[in-house]
Amino acid sequence: MAWLSPRTIRIAGWVAIAIILAATVHGILVHRGLGLDFANFYDAGRKARAGEFGGLYDPFATIAGEPPFSNMTFFSLPLTSYFYWPLAWMGPAKAATVFKIFSAVSVFAGLGLLYRHYQPFVRQDDRERALYFALFWIAAMFFQPFWSVFQIGGQTTPFLFLLFVLGLLSFEREQYVTTAMLMALAVCIKPAFGPGAALLFLFAPARFRVTALISAAVVLALSVLILGWSPHQAFLELMREESSKVPQPIYNSNMFAWVEPLLLPSDFYTSEKPMPLSLRLLTITLRLAVIALLALGAFRLRRAAGDTRAARNHIFVVCMLASLVYSPVVWTHYLMMLFIPVVHFIAFRHLFPPIAWGVIATALFFAPIQNLLVLRQILKLPVVDATWFPLTVAGARSLTMLLLIAGIILFRHAWMASYRDKSWQ
Repeated sequence: MAWLSPRTIRIAGWVAIAIILAATVHGILVHRGLGLDFANFYDAGRKARAGEFGGLYDPFATIAGEPPFSNMTFFSLPLTSYFYWPLAWMGPAKAATVFKIFSAVSVFAGLGLLYRHYQPFVRQDDRERALYFALFWIAAMFFQPFWSVFQIGGQTTPFLFLLFVLGLLSFEREQYVTTAMLMALAVCIKPAFGPGAALLFLFAPARFRVTALISAAVVLALSVLILGWSPHQAFLELMREESSKVPQPIYNSNMFAWVEPLLLPSDFYTSEKPMPLSLRLLTITLRLAVIALLALGAFRLRRAAGDTRAARNHIFVVCMLASLVYSPVVWTHYLMMLFIPVVHFIAFRHLFPPIAWGVIATALFFAPIQNLLVLRQILKLPVVDATWFPLTVAGARSLTMLLLIAGIILFRHAWMASYRDKSWQ
């Protein structure tokens, strides 16, 4: 890009922003997938409004004598159903519009904070700053986990993205009480991020641990006192049942989503058979091995650099990634958390070899397949019944996460060099 002027480079970034804004407005106004994820939050709010918590985790339970809007299962802690109470006062279409606006505002707030946070690490000349601006927004445009939420009526994951960005900033600044409260809220909304919070608990100092324990105890006590034990028992039973299910590989974006269809026959997913124990142990071992490699890097950096801002940044990012790696099923919108290391790569791009940029660019190239609109078109192909189809789709969807995590592990020397850069001081 040596022949491009900083002004031309910035124009490319503004074009990406314009495309993002246009797609966002279209996604908010055109209602798609209201019977999907939006429905479980909408019905949870209706159940909270009616005080019918006994059927909170029953997707077919009537609500105030009326049928549910859809038959989607609620997966958050019982007390969080009150968060969706305001939606219950509106009709589905209006509620979905408000919910999608909330999703969009959360994403843009998180992106804005992330952009500003990493900007000081960029080399201070006009061309480099222009490249950072353009690459940031072009990457955001390609990173479809952000924008796929409009295909399912909205989601709470954009709000979690904002919480994780705020958590990263507060953890870097040693505001551990704030970080602990943010992480407690995130886990209440999406329990799938619990493993990362647990790993952060091990790395963090005492102030974080005490606040986290107090926050968890207060939330659980309030939840049981207000709602009773019955919905909590139903929640635990739901979590147990879900952990034993075999996920459909074409909807799974985990980095190892291709392992199961590689070793199982294509008709296995239409049967009621449990996953073979040996395969379950294999996938768990693979996920734990990746988490161990990531955690080892954080431990070494902490030991070498001490309790520095750079070390705290790395610890938080690793713990956040651990939740994604550990989860056997990673829904498309969960991947938006991966944009934090993407921005790290962009800000410190001068420290990484060209092959590393090839890996990151390939990960972004495959990100559009995460959008359900694209996936639906793929599922219309005439080869959808071929035995190799689930493996191919699962492999393609796993590449974004697989390549980004591989970029951290394989280019760990450059990754660690970015944390030793003098700009952290």
